[in-house]
Parts: sequence; C-alpha cells; structure tokens
Amino acid sequence: MKIKEIIDLSVSLENGMPIYPGDPTPDFKAIRTLEEHGVLVTQMQLGTHTGTHMDAPLHFIKGGEPIDALDFRKLVTEAIVLDLSYKEMGSAITVDDLEKFSDKISEGNGVLLYTGTSKHWGNEKILRNFTYIDPRAAQWLVEKKVSIVGIDCLSVEKYKADAPETHKTLLSNNIPLIETLSSNLEKITGERVLLIALPLKIKGRDAAPARVIAITPL
Repeated sequence: MKIKEIIDLSVSLENGMPIYPGDPTPDFKAIRTLEEHGVLVTQMQLGTHTGTHMDAPLHFIKGGEPIDALDFRKLVTEAIVLDLSYKEMGSAITVDDLEKFSDKISEGNGVLLYTGTSKHWGNEKILRNFTYIDPRAAQWLVEKKVSIVGIDCLSVEKYKADAPETHKTLLSNNIPLIETLSSNLEKITGERVLLIALPLKIKGRDAAPARVIAITPL
C-alpha cells in the first residue's frame, strides 16, 4: 500500500483537558525529575474514557467483551469518513442523515462521523451540547453490519439521555465505539481510509484511551 498521508485523529492527554462531566479529572505530575533524580518519570491518573478513547461492549453489556479482548480486525480496518457538520451542534444524527451516505457504507468497514463539534475543543459548551447518534440511526448502522463507529464528540449518546440506547444498540452487537476524535477528522471527510485504532491493553476493563490514526492511500 502506498501512503499519501497519515492523519492523527487523537487529542492530547493533559492536565486541564475537557472531560465528560462527572468523569475523573486527569492528573499528570512528575514524580522524578531530571534535575533532582537524573530521570523524568510521570505519574498519571485518569478515567478509562479520557480523551480519544474506545468503548468496549463491557461498558454497557453484562458479560460483553472487555477492551483487551477486541478483535484486531475491527481496530485495523477500512473506514469511510462522513461529513455531518451541517447538523446543528447538539442535534441528533438520524437515519435520514445516514441514508444520504448509504452507498458509501460497506459491510465490515468502519464509519467515522465528523460533526464539527471537535472544532470547539477546549470550549466548555461542548461538554453538554454535542451532536450525537439517534438510537434508530444506531440500529441502522447495525443493520449495515459496520465493524466500528467513531465520532468527534465526547459521546455517541445524547447528554443526559433517558437511557443509553445508542451505546447499548451498538455495543450489544459487538461494534466498538471511538469517542472524542480530533478535529483533524475534517481533513479527510468523504474519504475512504485505513483506520488504525489501538486502545491501551487494560485487562478486563470497559474502555481505554486510544491512539487513532487514519492512513490515506495514493
């Protein structure tokens, strides 16, 4: 495969970064320094859903796959990047929205949704007001037999939804979720890419921060 470009779709993990309301506050601090110890060692404290991260089925499904057991064929896969940035921020991505791209979505491939929310990264308004996937649209993606779904928002679910239907619909069908993709996703809207999304290998857990890149072929 000849590579045209490699796009980093991950946000940086750092003190003071945006987090989903109620999640643990990330804390990075040096416990050894070059000046005092001759070596730099950093201690980090963070939740499994911090920054660009991946949700495993276990996040909402009892007995579901944990993050360390996900099939690599879902994490390294062809994916289409859809431009949903015309949607008002805070509104739902519906079946009608996805139907417009029906001919571009292939069975076994990933779907990455660019909503434009990520362009406001660092602004507090996106913590509670972000575009999300309607549960019926989630079911539509299940019926399309996609392998993985990603979005440039803190969650695929409406903030304070009555029930986590979108998460449960996708995760119960073993479709991992990538949340909080970076605004670099805008650079590849409409393109078919090789997606590489590798979460930290945390044994038996619900989710993990991930380094996510997209490779565009020549």
